[in-house]
Amino acid sequence: MSMKSLAKEAPFPVRSPTIMFHPPNGYGLGHVNRLAAIALAVRKRHPAAALPFVLRDGNHSLLETASLPYVYLPHGPQLLEGQGYSAWGASVVFEASRTLIQGLGPELILFDTLPCRPLMDAAAKMNVPMALCARKTKDDQAYFDSILPHETLFDLLIIPHEPGEVDVPARLLPRTRFVGNVVRPAGATAEHTGLSSPRRLVITGGGGGYPKTADFYNLAIEGYAKCRRKDPQLACTLVTGPLFREWGALQVAEGVRVIPFEPQLQRLLASAALVVCQGGYNTVAEIKQLDVPCICVPAVRTLDEQFARAREAAKSAARFRVYEGNDPGVLADLVESCLASPRS
Repeated sequence: MSMKSLAKEAPFPVRSPTIMFHPPNGYGLGHVNRLAAIALAVRKRHPAAALPFVLRDGNHSLLETASLPYVYLPHGPQLLEGQGYSAWGASVVFEASRTLIQGLGPELILFDTLPCRPLMDAAAKMNVPMALCARKTKDDQAYFDSILPHETLFDLLIIPHEPGEVDVPARLLPRTRFVGNVVRPAGATAEHTGLSSPRRLVITGGGGGYPKTADFYNLAIEGYAKCRRKDPQLACTLVTGPLFREWGALQVAEGVRVIPFEPQLQRLLASAALVVCQGGYNTVAEIKQLDVPCICVPAVRTLDEQFARAREAAKSAARFRVYEGNDPGVLADLVESCLASPRS
């Protein structure tokens, strides 16, 4: 089922809806990116819709670029205990959530993957319908078991994959909709594929906030540097992501332009001769949508399975290559091979 079909099914009134979005954030932009894509699809159908995002922390240049409003929930070490909120912290976030819901008046709250419990509790107490967008994880059964205590709160479960790609428990299927890849539309960026630069690499690691992302950037930069010794005209743009913090570990080589965030990232990717990326959900979906030459270097993540995603993408996209090693020389050889291949 497409996003367009889902929008037609959504229980919105004839007037423009008010939908609140809550993505977990901090390491990457995948959750924010995915909900932003849904919000933009709703805005296209309902131009006057109110689409506020409720966030914990982090940089939100992506939302600002899309002209999507956002507010923050209280967050910080004084509210936390171990991996979650302390009793006092949960109370603070619950009261803040109630105030936000009362002020914004959403008819629906859409969470992504890892819902915020105090916000859910406040919505449930105020009888606000809730939905969950849940992408594939390393262990689908373990993931759905983890949301079991509060799964009855969700009126709708959106799976941003094709049927059969995610093992959804039978008990949830009546409330489940498979919608395929959820990604921001390429729009005008598709026009720029014909303007590709034969002398520019683009390196991207998504939001850039995951620990040791600098290791991937340094591997890609060193591979580029080896290629540049043979081709001095070869340039490189590294988009670190707005959440990247490991600046002291980054080893920048000559010819590399470093930018934290690119508001027109799809246009930049579409114009590159080659993209070197990691294997996040949104990154892979956008690369496949743009059909640009790519070398994907998947990384180990706690919840996400980048390796399987990258291998599956390589099966269906001829110019999508996967490198699972850590040798800059081997990566450089692969870069040279990709650059030498004709781009139709």
